[in-house]
Amino acid sequence: MDTAGIRATAYLSAVLLLCNFNGLNYCTAISNVTRAQKVAVGETLTSPGQVFELGFFSPGSSSNQYVGIWYKNISVRKAIWVANREKPLTAADTSASLVIGSDGNLLILDGTNISVWSTNLSVGASEAFAVLLDNGDLVLKDGTSGESLWESFQFPGDTFLPGMKLGVNTITGERRFLSSWQTEDNPLPGLFSVGIVPESPAQAFVWKGSKPYWRTGPWNGVKFFGLPNTAAANLNGFSFQIDRNQGSAYFSITISSSSLVRIVVISPVGALKVLDWDEGTKKWNQWWQEPEGPCDVYGTCGAFGVCNQSRSPICRCMKGFVPKSNEEWRRGNWKGGCVRRTQLLCEKNGSHTSLESGKDDGFWQLSDLKLPDFPIYLNLDDATGCGIWCLNNCSCVAYASIEQVNCIVWVGDLLDVQESSLISAGSLFLRLTKSELGNKFAFKTLGIDGSFPDFSQVIFCFILPGNVKPKSKYIISFSVISALIFFGAIVCGYCRCKANQRGRNSEEFKNEIRLISKLQHRNLVRIMGCCIEGPELLIIYEYMSNKSLDNFLFDATERAQLDWPKRFKIILGIARGLLYLHHDSCLKIIHRDLKASNILLDKDMNPKISDFGLARSFRETQVLGNTRRVVGTFGYMSPEYITRGVFSEKSDVFSFGVLLLEILSSKKNTGFNNHGEHLNLLGYAWHLWSEGTGLELMDQLLAPSLSPVEKMRCLHVGLLCVQDNAIDRPTMSTVLNMLTGEADRPHPKRLSVTFRSNSDCNGQSQDRITSSRIDVTISIVEGR
Repeated sequence: MDTAGIRATAYLSAVLLLCNFNGLNYCTAISNVTRAQKVAVGETLTSPGQVFELGFFSPGSSSNQYVGIWYKNISVRKAIWVANREKPLTAADTSASLVIGSDGNLLILDGTNISVWSTNLSVGASEAFAVLLDNGDLVLKDGTSGESLWESFQFPGDTFLPGMKLGVNTITGERRFLSSWQTEDNPLPGLFSVGIVPESPAQAFVWKGSKPYWRTGPWNGVKFFGLPNTAAANLNGFSFQIDRNQGSAYFSITISSSSLVRIVVISPVGALKVLDWDEGTKKWNQWWQEPEGPCDVYGTCGAFGVCNQSRSPICRCMKGFVPKSNEEWRRGNWKGGCVRRTQLLCEKNGSHTSLESGKDDGFWQLSDLKLPDFPIYLNLDDATGCGIWCLNNCSCVAYASIEQVNCIVWVGDLLDVQESSLISAGSLFLRLTKSELGNKFAFKTLGIDGSFPDFSQVIFCFILPGNVKPKSKYIISFSVISALIFFGAIVCGYCRCKANQRGRNSEEFKNEIRLISKLQHRNLVRIMGCCIEGPELLIIYEYMSNKSLDNFLFDATERAQLDWPKRFKIILGIARGLLYLHHDSCLKIIHRDLKASNILLDKDMNPKISDFGLARSFRETQVLGNTRRVVGTFGYMSPEYITRGVFSEKSDVFSFGVLLLEILSSKKNTGFNNHGEHLNLLGYAWHLWSEGTGLELMDQLLAPSLSPVEKMRCLHVGLLCVQDNAIDRPTMSTVLNMLTGEADRPHPKRLSVTFRSNSDCNGQSQDRITSSRIDVTISIVEGR
């Protein structure tokens, strides 16, 4: 054989060898997919520069077959995107194909020409074609205009590539996130996902299901504060962009060197990795991974706990705090976190009058920390102003000032705090009493007056029926009590209960007694007695055998007891109770804290509104109220109340609308995390209603065939109640008429509220918050 023949034979052998991949022969390369040109098993679609390749493949030892994209010239094959990851083909199906359908959609057909995957567009571009770009993006285009109709980068898999964008658009509701494979051989979406939370400052998260698993810490415009310094170097080229006009926030990668192949992958076990391809060793080198240890996992040490992997044990409480349960901490279970040892002065009394400087609260400085979750950004010029704002607002427990972000504050629990010499995120200033600080004040300003009891056992009075003779054991220690409203928590049980550490001042207590004693309605809870014995404060309500609505509504087992007739009765009862408060009582009352945990249920499941500690009474002609002390529960507070402190009966209507949607779905607005498209329960409900699929919102335990019209009517009313503008919301009298079908229902406007839900960590949440005496403008405050 001559030299030319030998070379030709060698070339052909090499081509045949390279074409073999997982038992499939890819010997035909296609440049685009059209009506006339499909991609069959054994064929590939290649990008113009021969960088990426698309075809049919079977991962690892899998007996299933998928359509995926991989780097064409990298010998260690790794699919960076999979089309039909939820609907695989069998590996034996050699007649499958990727085609352009008659309506212009890109389809995967099995051997019997049944579609198993589609781009699912409704544009009807019959002349559409698909191309694979050199950045790995599969794009479907209109054959006439060349306009892009669909692209794979809009629907990422487990791999993040240069040119991709991960993030959200709060206007359109679009969300782009990574989702892990179930196993290394199974592309089915697994437990873990990666995405951006568009708060300010922004953060990136890994979620395990709907729970936070790991987070980056806040973004300061240059880097994430909370990552080790070495990670910042390895994440060179990563950027975060926020366009408030477009409502978008996204993360992207830019690689300056064309020879560098870098990807980010979320593994089936939740490890977020940065991988670079090494052509010399023919391996993917791992440059960075999180989480690496137990301290990296979200909330390992619970509230007010600090995790340090170089210590043993790894968890300790912050200064001024002690373990909530010493027994659990001795067992190495730190999730319960820590509680404050000495109450803040402002918690003892809501007054803000000056005290002598010896009684001031102050701050303790902590360094080398990953800053806590739930940051709130304030538009202030310097750290001094940040500290002053924090001391003048009792709900503020800590503040920080980092590069490019002058002021971040925290209210409620401090969660997911990690200590490491490798982290340089600036200092956290933790609010403590002077007794905890000693002479070491990190910051000092005018004090906050107050006196509020901190006691561990309840000693209270009880108003007994006339035919019962009082005995000492009833005065000192009841063996069983009816129902206690105790400083923000509703308790049913024994008398020897511990004080709620969060506290509630005596003014709230007296306000609740004053208001509820004047109100009588079948859907309002009745007061049986109270105690103002020295420092101890206690309200005793009528006994509610079924406790509160949230105990049923959000419990996987108990909610089965709430069939549709019971739920509808509860909805109507709450509406009637609110109507009485707003219009029919001797006082015009705005509740301001309507939520599932404040709805008590009697033995017949009749609802009764409770907890009037935050309620305000209006004059007969008064329409609006304004406060510098914004109180309530995120997820239930109306937009105008959070942003401007303005409240009215329409504020309660908004809360009722949220509660109505929660009753329909058995999902919490403050714990809702749909990684597909929607930021909260309200947005999800609006989407389903506008698509005509509102019944999909309903709790799956409700019989679908039972009262579908009534359910859809309730959904419609709920959306009207949560309109962005108060003027667009109905009054409670109109709500009742609409619920019973006696009034027309206008078309609700598109919702734009995007208050982020609380990230729940083992049952802990940022629930009721109080922000008192806001003396500066808060430019962005978004609750999660």
